[in-house]
Amino acid sequence: MYKLIAVDLDGTLLNDFGEVPEVNIEYIQKMMGRGVHVALCSGRSYVSLASFENLLGLNKPGCYGICFNGGIVYDAFSKEIINDIRMSRGLALALADEIKHVIGNLELGLVIYAGADLYAERGIETVYHYANKSGIPLTELESFSEIGQDVTKLVVRGENALLNAVFHKMSVAAANKCKMYFTAENLLEFIPPESGKGRGLYILAKKLGIPVAETIAVGDHVNDIDMVEAAGLGVAVANAVDPVKAAAAYVTRSDNNSGVIKEIAQRFLDIS
Repeated sequence: MYKLIAVDLDGTLLNDFGEVPEVNIEYIQKMMGRGVHVALCSGRSYVSLASFENLLGLNKPGCYGICFNGGIVYDAFSKEIINDIRMSRGLALALADEIKHVIGNLELGLVIYAGADLYAERGIETVYHYANKSGIPLTELESFSEIGQDVTKLVVRGENALLNAVFHKMSVAAANKCKMYFTAENLLEFIPPESGKGRGLYILAKKLGIPVAETIAVGDHVNDIDMVEAAGLGVAVANAVDPVKAAAAYVTRSDNNSGVIKEIAQRFLDIS
């Protein structure tokens, strides 16, 4: 019997309009009624996840979440941080300088998270749009060197073709220093090398006293691969990118618009 399910948000739990389909809400409630722990596992901040946890009823005692691509595991009720993985301030600033050099005058926006605090050096439209979507106040600085703490992640936002160029040019600078991957077509992220959704799943399962073999992980994008591989049952949604499907033990017939949680609940948890 599976006792913990970690569910990615964008492209998995949310439909193409950024909403949670009613059928997903219904079956998450049914899972919880059977004693199954459900945790959102996202690249977003726990601040950005709070409204979805409230909607789904995942804001009660005994509920947990995984955010920042596994960098932070937290209690969704008390907001206590269970685990917090960061890269050193020095490394983050060095990466930021290299990224800015690569970006040059391209219309790409670089932001840095230190926990739930969001920072940018200059206010271009793509940065403001990102901050608004995240629902997190943006602090604009003269220089990232004003950040006085270790860093959770760096994010570059912009058109996919430009981000691909940044990805290839940053491969050498980022090698063995951090993990770098796309979390959406318009988002390129840099996180600590020890971080990852799979690591977050391990930490939460241990906290709950649940064997990893009794966990399910569901995702659609490359940042979900390590948790899909780590879980007792790795699931890729029908709309997932091919590398996630290749890593998964099961690929759903349903996509993110059509009741993927219902399919998983009925097939693997015997919930009708």
